[in-house]
Amino acid sequence: MRKQLKVPAVAVVVNSEPAQVQILKGLLEGNGLEVRVFDRAEAALAGMDRRNPPSLVVTGLRLPGVDGWRFCRLLRTPAYAAFNQVPILVVSATLAGEQAARIAADLGANAFLALPVAETEFAEQVQKLLRGESPPQLFGVLIVEDDNVQATVLKEEFEDHGYRADIALTGLEAQRKFQAGDYEAVILDHHLPDMTGNQLLGILKPLRPDTVFLAVTGDPDPKLALDWMRWGAAAFAGKPCAPEYIVELCAKARREQELLRNEYRFRSIFDNSLDGMLFAKPDGSIFAANRAACELLGRSEREICEGGHKLLADAADPRVAKATEARARTGQFRGELNFRRRDGQAFPVTLSSTEFSLGSESLWSCIIFRDITERQSTAEALRQSEQRLALVLQATQEAFWDWDLAANTLFYSPAWWSLVGLAENELEADPALWRRLLHPDDLEPADQAVAGALKDGTAFQVGVRLLHKAGHYVPVQTRGFILRDRCGKPLRVFGVNTSQAECHRAESER
Repeated sequence: MRKQLKVPAVAVVVNSEPAQVQILKGLLEGNGLEVRVFDRAEAALAGMDRRNPPSLVVTGLRLPGVDGWRFCRLLRTPAYAAFNQVPILVVSATLAGEQAARIAADLGANAFLALPVAETEFAEQVQKLLRGESPPQLFGVLIVEDDNVQATVLKEEFEDHGYRADIALTGLEAQRKFQAGDYEAVILDHHLPDMTGNQLLGILKPLRPDTVFLAVTGDPDPKLALDWMRWGAAAFAGKPCAPEYIVELCAKARREQELLRNEYRFRSIFDNSLDGMLFAKPDGSIFAANRAACELLGRSEREICEGGHKLLADAADPRVAKATEARARTGQFRGELNFRRRDGQAFPVTLSSTEFSLGSESLWSCIIFRDITERQSTAEALRQSEQRLALVLQATQEAFWDWDLAANTLFYSPAWWSLVGLAENELEADPALWRRLLHPDDLEPADQAVAGALKDGTAFQVGVRLLHKAGHYVPVQTRGFILRDRCGKPLRVFGVNTSQAECHRAESER
């Protein structure tokens, strides 16, 4: 009898980002799945076999043509009934947390993972989906309509599109179900037996402000539509209307609400950033400037937008032309330039500028800059301090050394090398060098002096002999000082070696 070969499960990846496709393909193949890749939803719908549906669909949200949102919705409709039960895993590099859970429910997807994702987490989620342990997180809709026939028709339409739908025939019943259930959208009829739809909206919306409320009524009064919007409804539809129109209106309202949330997050970051931020076109026209940019430039947002990039850079800065050329050639620039305030004062900034596109729109540019006047002043002060130290070290006969305990590195000054007859860095300049050059009889007293100071002291002094390149020993007086942090931990040891050769020679001549 011929042995039947085991056919591997098939996973379909729908993603237009090459880097993400490579990662997802590798992870899925690592879990024993055969992977088929499509860069567009239309291609996936045409390429998937209805007679042998895939075991799993992994899709992104940003797709050319039909986006990931609509692709998932299509997979849950009667038109693609063969794929209604195929588990869907949505992945995104920009969304996460509660927002991801809402999106999964909105799309009828089974699970959502934020990228990048740990290999173990991805594998665990894939195996749960293949075992059927992650049912679709259906988007909940409460239909508040006193006409049971119309409510039932609408309920069936929502369920055909992958929603979980319930009916409430009165305002009181709607309140009970809303408080007991989990609904992301509520369809409200205006004329109910026990109250009006707007009264019910005033009761329900404060309980869950993120819920989408859609008003449906046969009352033709235009003022009523305006009032509904003022009361917090996301959309308004007049009766009679097709059930599929209400379903599409609900999906559209959800997308708009998510866009508003993203807009709020973006504005929070944009407005509260301590760095100056500008949104512009590559031609230099500016469309938005945050509060920090206005403060740094000493101008209002309107002035900045009207003046464009010519108001920003100091025309006398020779680096501007190179920055402009680099941005035009590569689409990005990172470096330092001089900007000019409204009063004409130039100030140094570190700047990054990147071009990007929003879907099919033309290119935009994001410019982020930071005033580095203080940093440059500090750097200049440090440079001058180091220059003064170098001059002192050149002028003095003292052999200076500096031991960084954390990095375990030791700096020996030119005078130190000269003291033992060596050229600078002629030997490996490690912290153990001075011990290798010590006279054997001086090792123990030197170690004791250093160890004692490191334990609980601030300074030490010890006389030692260092081996000269010529073969004799040079008597030196070593003075060291301990620098500690706020907790008393030693950070570095520094000091000087002073030659005692002349003193010894004078004593021997007496």
